[in-house]
Amino acid sequence: MRWRSLALALSLATLLGGCVEDDSDKARAYREYLRVELDGKNCCRLSEQQSLEHLERAIALDPVSATYRRARAGFLERLGRRGDALLELDRAIALEDSRYVRSQRGWVRCDLRQFDAAVEDFDRALAADPSDRTFLAGRALALVAAGRPGMADADAELLVRDHSSERDSHFVRSAVFLAQDQMTDAFAAIERALAVDKDAPHLYLLRARLEERVGNRIGALADRTTARLRGGSTVMRPCLDPFAADAGERSLAVSGLQAVPVELPREVAGEVRWPHLLLVESTSIDRSQVDLAIAAAPAPPASAPDRLMLVDASGARAGRLVIERRSCRSPCGFSGGAVCHPYGEYAHDRGALAIPALASTDPDVSVHPISPAWRTGLQRQLADATAWPDAEPVGAVAAGYSIRVEGRSYAVLMSRFGDETYPGLWAWQGGRWHHRLLVPSYPTVCERR
Repeated sequence: MRWRSLALALSLATLLGGCVEDDSDKARAYREYLRVELDGKNCCRLSEQQSLEHLERAIALDPVSATYRRARAGFLERLGRRGDALLELDRAIALEDSRYVRSQRGWVRCDLRQFDAAVEDFDRALAADPSDRTFLAGRALALVAAGRPGMADADAELLVRDHSSERDSHFVRSAVFLAQDQMTDAFAAIERALAVDKDAPHLYLLRARLEERVGNRIGALADRTTARLRGGSTVMRPCLDPFAADAGERSLAVSGLQAVPVELPREVAGEVRWPHLLLVESTSIDRSQVDLAIAAAPAPPASAPDRLMLVDASGARAGRLVIERRSCRSPCGFSGGAVCHPYGEYAHDRGALAIPALASTDPDVSVHPISPAWRTGLQRQLADATAWPDAEPVGAVAAGYSIRVEGRSYAVLMSRFGDETYPGLWAWQGGRWHHRLLVPSYPTVCERR
């Protein structure tokens, strides 16, 4: 690798300032490309947009180079412009049809949910090199996403057989097992992947999928939080997560609301005083389960309070503790001890609560419609913001309500975190809206006991 960098540096020095400088269009195009190539080796003075500009100049000077078009497609993909990346790869293949460009286009097509077309590209790539692990992984995941997991078995087995030391071999095997509802094997495979690399966010996101499939909502949330803490998102790129489309449809069907993008930072600047509210996880005609450990709460109660006020859009009602429970798991394995998450079951009258529902120890908590002024401000906030790091509100402002608790008022709207929805609080202070997401707080750091 060092020799290759040295050779590239010498080439660039010759082209830029050598004794004989070729000023043809091809040479000038190559100099533009080399600037990007060397920057990638030395990492990373150019921004992605600057790299794109160099490559666009190279293509303008030498439009028949498949190499420059393939490089440009890579930067377009990183910037999230997958449709543009696909068009550039189409042009590259028309100029030079190679297995690497086929594989690159297969991943882009898979991310665009063109799964059958992605399989065809990976087929062509594997015809040229049947043992390449990137081609095998791509085809297996595309087959799973296309609803043909049985056909992905052979690729997954080959990956594990020939590349057992690679984390993603076991990642793919786990995904294929999950698609076939072979949950014991799926969990075993993802644990083998984590044994190879405990810092890869996408491994935790797949394990979150497994936890969701077996009904362990808290374990899934813990894994999604771990993925975020390790530098990842709470959502994988589509081709690494062939189950995302189904999960998203289920989430929207449950909420019955349309997603609206907005920036919702988990921690907000300023001295907003957030109330101590707990989350109603589930509800029935006369009992509701309350999560006693919320990430946004100032401090969780030492034990379940004997009485709480349960709140939904219809108002507040008293809840009486029936029993306290704990859900425990072992993030370090059985030898590492267990960490537990507390719940309280509360009896109440007036039927089941409507989600979003909260619980408070404030006996004077009250519920009101969102005022016209707040409604206008919140609608403007939702319309103006275009990105979010961890969560997004679902539904219109009209679907929420206002809660007055501990002497202050807050708007309550449902927000999506990963594939789950939770209440989010909005507070107006200092001339702007602040937001806090009410999600369960579950230990995720593996500490041996």
